[in-house]
Amino acid sequence: MRNLSAQIQGRRRARPATDVDRAALIEFLVLRGHTLGLIADTQSAAAEADSFVIDQPNSAHAHVARAHTLATFHRFSDANEHFERALSLGADTDSVHSEQAALLEAIGDYDRAEPLRRAAFTKNNGFAATAGLAAHHAARGDLETAESHYDRARELFRGLSPFPLATLDFHRGHLWLSAGEHERAAEWFTRSVRRLPEYLPAQGHLAAAEVCLGNTDSAITRLRHAVTVSDDPEYAGQLAQLLIHSDSEEARMLREGADARYEQLLRSHPEAFADHAAALWLSDNSDPERVLQLARLNYRIRPTQRAADLLRQAIDAVCPRAASERVERHAY
Repeated sequence: MRNLSAQIQGRRRARPATDVDRAALIEFLVLRGHTLGLIADTQSAAAEADSFVIDQPNSAHAHVARAHTLATFHRFSDANEHFERALSLGADTDSVHSEQAALLEAIGDYDRAEPLRRAAFTKNNGFAATAGLAAHHAARGDLETAESHYDRARELFRGLSPFPLATLDFHRGHLWLSAGEHERAAEWFTRSVRRLPEYLPAQGHLAAAEVCLGNTDSAITRLRHAVTVSDDPEYAGQLAQLLIHSDSEEARMLREGADARYEQLLRSHPEAFADHAAALWLSDNSDPERVLQLARLNYRIRPTQRAADLLRQAIDAVCPRAASERVERHAY
């Protein structure tokens, strides 16, 4: 992590920079922002990418970087436009197609994503393509096939950086958490944080698995650390829900902070935070109409099964009768 921060600082000082250096700075900021739960880093990366495209409108590197930051904030359609522009400017086809496959999976369009994943795997069945195919099958709920590809990806990895394997283990844990297999999820999240202890998404998801397994004290400890490091309100919201019965005053302060932060983020990045804000506010039914508004937005952006489930719960909170029959009608 110190090396990553040094790389960021070095590239920020190197002005004017080459296109490759500017693209690297943006990728490093996105990586650090994701790892440490720092939305400020991701916003900084987005600002850099905006400037990059303005300064170098005919640079494939600029459009790929801009696409990455847009995708991070769930602006998937806009991101794809920049990937297409990058392709027209000579960007590496295999690399961009892999990125486009991830966009399609994020919105639940698995049928269009699959040929892109399989083409990459057929051309070069190394770590990245194998991990991508694993992620694809995990998104489709094909757990057995996903597990097989995850195993193979780990065998193929030959790098020195901890980030790829920590991320791989995190996604593997997420697969099992979504399936309700909390012990298996905790196993992979634990592997992820042992490899990269600063990896807050893995720490937060491990806390969620621990709560399901009855290890609430450990989960609280993890989340208390996360709240001190991250500017993402998800961790404060999680912790507030765990503390509501044991320390109501701390829980109240955490919840108020999370609510205020979500309001701030929804003004600037509604697509990226609609789902998490809705899930938090749904937990105590504090503002069902607002939750329904956010759940509808989330479903429009990414009509996945998870988004449909959130929308169904939101509809049920507003009008309990026959909510499951109303998801399609209320989605748009």
